[in-house]
Amino acid sequence: MRYHIINIFLILFFALVTEVNGKSNVRINESFRNTPLKEALTTLNVKYELKIAYGDHAVSDIILDTEIQDLSVYETFQKILGPTPLTFELLEDDVIIIKKKPKGKATAQTTFSLIGVVQDASSGERLPYAYVWLETEKRNLLTNVDGYFSISGTSLPATLKVSYLGYQDATLLIDEGLTNKRLYVNMIANPRELEEVVISGNITDDFEINASEGKIDVNPKIAYSMPSAGETDLMRTIQLLPGINATNEFSAGLSIQGGNTNQNLFLFDGFTIYHMDHFFGYFSAINPSAIKSVQLYKGGYDARYGGRVSGVVDISGKEGNLNKISGSVGINLLSLNTSLEIPLKKNRSSLFFSARRSYTDIVSTSLFEKIFENFATDFSEDEQSTSTGSMPMGGQWSNMGNMGNTGNTSQVTTLENSVTPEFYYTDLNLKFSSKVGLKDHISFSFYDSNDILNFKESKVTSINDTLTVSENTLGLVNWGNVGSSFKWSRLWNQSHYTNALISYSRYESQYDEARTSVSTSQNQESTISTTLEQSNSIQDITVKIDHEWFLPKDQLIRLGMQTSVLGTVYRSKSDDVTFVEHIELNKSIFSLYGLSVLQPFTGLTLNLGLRGNYYSNTGEWYPEPRISVSQQVTSQVRLKGAYGIYHQFVNQSNTKNALQGSRDFWLLADDSTIPVQKGKHLSAGLDYRFGEFVFNVDYFRKDFDGLLEYAFTNGGLVTEFSNYEDMFFEGSGKSEGLEFLLKKTGKSFNAWLGYTYSMVQYSFDEINEGQTFYADHDQRHEVNTYGSYNFGKLELFATWVYGSGRPYSQSSSVVPNESTMNDFNDHVTVVNIDEKNGSRLPQYHRLDVGGKYTFFFKDFNAVLGLSVFNLYNRKNIVDYKFNQILMGHSPGHGMWNPIIGSSPVKSMGITPNISLTINF
Repeated sequence: MRYHIINIFLILFFALVTEVNGKSNVRINESFRNTPLKEALTTLNVKYELKIAYGDHAVSDIILDTEIQDLSVYETFQKILGPTPLTFELLEDDVIIIKKKPKGKATAQTTFSLIGVVQDASSGERLPYAYVWLETEKRNLLTNVDGYFSISGTSLPATLKVSYLGYQDATLLIDEGLTNKRLYVNMIANPRELEEVVISGNITDDFEINASEGKIDVNPKIAYSMPSAGETDLMRTIQLLPGINATNEFSAGLSIQGGNTNQNLFLFDGFTIYHMDHFFGYFSAINPSAIKSVQLYKGGYDARYGGRVSGVVDISGKEGNLNKISGSVGINLLSLNTSLEIPLKKNRSSLFFSARRSYTDIVSTSLFEKIFENFATDFSEDEQSTSTGSMPMGGQWSNMGNMGNTGNTSQVTTLENSVTPEFYYTDLNLKFSSKVGLKDHISFSFYDSNDILNFKESKVTSINDTLTVSENTLGLVNWGNVGSSFKWSRLWNQSHYTNALISYSRYESQYDEARTSVSTSQNQESTISTTLEQSNSIQDITVKIDHEWFLPKDQLIRLGMQTSVLGTVYRSKSDDVTFVEHIELNKSIFSLYGLSVLQPFTGLTLNLGLRGNYYSNTGEWYPEPRISVSQQVTSQVRLKGAYGIYHQFVNQSNTKNALQGSRDFWLLADDSTIPVQKGKHLSAGLDYRFGEFVFNVDYFRKDFDGLLEYAFTNGGLVTEFSNYEDMFFEGSGKSEGLEFLLKKTGKSFNAWLGYTYSMVQYSFDEINEGQTFYADHDQRHEVNTYGSYNFGKLELFATWVYGSGRPYSQSSSVVPNESTMNDFNDHVTVVNIDEKNGSRLPQYHRLDVGGKYTFFFKDFNAVLGLSVFNLYNRKNIVDYKFNQILMGHSPGHGMWNPIIGSSPVKSMGITPNISLTINF
């Protein structure tokens, strides 16, 4: 079905490529002697292929008597219309609108209005969310997602300062000559010089703390100046910011201000990405070469966004170079990566393509083997020496005995162990973008990612030197995303802008395992064969319309509506016994929102919003008021705050052991078995800027209702719930903390130091006897540091991360299986938990270093990179996992007769990686 969808969208994509070449650098030479204006306009239209819009009544009875010698289009219309009662607006180089001058308007304007576009000077690609500072009136505004901004009611002359991450600042003087044409601000990336504008000394190449509370603008290029344990990864880079946990090596997801990774909304060109991981979470499934800009909202985000209760990551994909063919080819110790940008019609339409594929199924590199060792331990831990006693530490095991007794311990030794993995991952991005007519813009974006693992494990274990168990396991793990969007944008005039979007998103995961266990003792041999099958899918079709209304004094009203149709399927069964089958199809969410950005006083910005969601599965409306405030106290100090209510209608259950079940599966809420989540955000912060330094402090609190816990979070069919047949459990929680950031930005040396103090607590009636406990991702202290130094062609960089120990649960025994009459119970193993997350892992810390050298050639450059992960080879313990051995049994006893143990999951040791990228 996925490939049918691809074909349909590709047909649509090619059908949209119907553009006309624009004319640039046209020089006009004409003589109009006693010529009617309409006739002159016809001549310009035919001879110079100009598109001129006017009303017949406006140009009638006007006679020209002028000479045009080697003038531009703009200069030509200035000359021929100057003495007339008409004026004009130059929308594009070859698109002119003629209109009457406002009544009573003096020749020299004292106020003006204009529409501007911020774009890359080299590629012509528009830059979303650029900062525009009106120096003369101390007013600040942002370009929208398509790079447009509108200014009205401002006195002449005026000074504009435009800033964008990774680009040189531009300062422009606005006078009469620019007031009746669309202003194109061409930004040039560092360190090249810009001729058209004056350059300030400010350079910001990594991230920028936004004026809005909780919002950070991230430059995707910073990912290439970070050490990596395999792939260059923007999500791993974002994890190094304060308030976002960076010590979980096995998840590329973001735990933002105490929220879980499944409580964040990830948007790519308007469609939702439901699963962010490649390689079981070691890095994300988003190719950084396909990213143009990233807006990170840690909390308190405005009414445009809904459907999640923690954070938002809004990614805009690259559109492609409008002027020339460009691209890149790269290789590292895991994968090949390529991108290509093609101007289909110069200055009009473009095509962007990127693809990445690992070759780990063909060549097993040292890096692949190093990373996979950590995941292989999820189902094959080599226990050479063991001790007896209770269960919590590595090498300690407990069994049920042939008669189902509890508390027995066994000495377990692994005699042989071999694992053969066949694994690869892929991702692909395709985007078409085009200008249509005078005021319209369309784009089509497509994304696909896949991870596929086939593994075979053979293991021989000795138990108490009297029993030998030989186990053979065949497994398949497969997951992937597909997403696409079609967007139409229209600039109606200088006051109104509309976006309409239709998107499709689907995530699927599958886990299949076949396991055979042969138990041999002195007297007998017995065989157990068992299977486990789990699958999950979520599908999302969304239609969304947003309208922006630009008001005087840079105030703004946004109105929007969105409707989504979703469906989820989750099935889990073992040996043809179905444990869970949860299916919710064709459930709709209808949302309306409105927000107003006001600037009632100098330096004060208010964002007031309200979002309402109607969810068909419960038949209820869910109102969500939002407010944020920003006050520029002085040129150096800004105060910020935000409050909001949020709801989440798709819930996710997390499975710890990545290779023992369908990981992190999605379920649609029904407010019965699966709850609707609700979140409340409260945050306040202060920014202080002095020279090249920025200091930021933020307080945050998030309260959650409708949290979901799955009975089998440890993977397979091992559980801590005696009432596991209920499957899903509902609870509440809260997170609270402080963030500190000190950041230095310079031309050669850039660095930041972040510290987060936080606490995350959950409460479930069925867990820990109803007592509050610390969440799995609770971490009291975390320190993140980064530094880079540029020597010209050589850049060196390093990161150091510290985190206090996370909580985990110790287990004391195996609960006897009292019911052998129920096939369901026969397959389940229950362990006793002393106290939910009552213990703490050791502290975590590691140092990563890297560097890159750029070779410049005539038509291309080559970048050679080297990274070393965990330089001082710290053996961090990141979790404890369950191990299970299926023993043979006497006839008449329950099918499952396991030995259960737990052992530490250790992080990857010192790991080098090398990469080469060619850019052309």
